[in-house]
Amino acid sequence: MRTTRSISLAVDRTPASRDRYVDLLRAASIVLVVTGHWLITVAVWDHGELDAHSVLTDVPLAQPLTWLFQVVPLFFAVGGVANLLALRSARRTGSGTGPYLAGRVLRLTVPVLPLAAVWLVAGPVLRAAGVDGYAVDRAVHITAQPIWFLAVYLVVVAAAPLLVAAHERLRWAVPVALALLAVAGDVVSVVAPWAAWLNYVVVLAFAHQLGFFYGDGTAASWSSARLGVVAAGAFAALVALTAGPYPVSMVGVSGASRSNMSPPSVCIVVLAVWQCAVALLARPALGAWVHRRRPWAAVVAVNGSIMTVFLWHLTATVLAVGIALPLGFPVAAPGTLRWWLLRPLWLALLTVLLVGLVAAFGVVERRCRTAAATTATTGAVAAVTAALAMVVLADAGFGAPSALPAAFVLAAVAALVHGVPRHWVGRFSWQ
Repeated sequence: MRTTRSISLAVDRTPASRDRYVDLLRAASIVLVVTGHWLITVAVWDHGELDAHSVLTDVPLAQPLTWLFQVVPLFFAVGGVANLLALRSARRTGSGTGPYLAGRVLRLTVPVLPLAAVWLVAGPVLRAAGVDGYAVDRAVHITAQPIWFLAVYLVVVAAAPLLVAAHERLRWAVPVALALLAVAGDVVSVVAPWAAWLNYVVVLAFAHQLGFFYGDGTAASWSSARLGVVAAGAFAALVALTAGPYPVSMVGVSGASRSNMSPPSVCIVVLAVWQCAVALLARPALGAWVHRRRPWAAVVAVNGSIMTVFLWHLTATVLAVGIALPLGFPVAAPGTLRWWLLRPLWLALLTVLLVGLVAAFGVVERRCRTAAATTATTGAVAAVTAALAMVVLADAGFGAPSALPAAFVLAAVAALVHGVPRHWVGRFSWQ
């Protein structure tokens, strides 16, 4: 992890012009995703066998809480802010989109490599040691799940130059069109299930597009009354949708007829609007709060290893289940008062484990942030290639035969954008 001294230096060097609220939202969204996953986990060892599932199956009344904890749409919106500003900066300096794309690819691929390396080795070792095969299979699959959204984000990053151009020319027509495509995806998926999977890109690109309206100052200038109307309308729409054909939970629940997130449904479109409106309503108060030294230091600390935190939080869960539960960590029936009272202790254990993992592996994320000079073509190809490799890893898990080749492809992409040979760059001429 970053040392206290390095965090203090980063705090002191923060330029006055920096929008700290965007950084707060980025850090908070990841913390909420991590906390949400940890809260809903139900895991029990029973005579050497693992029983693991989501508490949302046992306690349906808890499902509305996912409206607060499923903040992947907000994370993509914050990414939209950052990508708009980065691309406009590249335009002003004349550097082109190549360095932007290469930098984003490097920051999103490199933190995955230690996770893949650990679990590609740990899976066979655990099996050889006689650990329950079902538990190992679940572990090597679950720990790869965070990679899904990095893959989608890489696709959006590759498309960001086009999305920014569309935003500047067509404005609100772009998110409206994406929302309509999401609706069409849900409708067509009734007869062609594959169509729903296109919504991974369509829906999260919609959330990303919303961020542009904050980045260019449009939404930031809206009055509280206007934002309140938008938030209330989105909330009402979400209630109507979940009272109709869509489940209440914004994450997948075993036994449900469909999932709102795997793949994303039109409910996530509405959720993105609601979360962004609420975030803007909270901006005056939280924006002032994050200008205090201690809150800002906490934000700096989280953002310094944010991908490591996100990627390794399910590994922390697996460690807690595999080590603490067999050693007698207290458990209770899901949804009971005792179960909820034990949640703080469970969260504390997971936090300690995650802090240790971030201390061990966060250095990789922090030290590999300098990308080579590349063209737009090289950067876009690298982004799409890395995204495809991540899809293979996330879908199959680290225990599949395809995992090792996919990890090698990801490592090759990272090496390419970190130090691509100059004569390769020369083969691609357009910016």
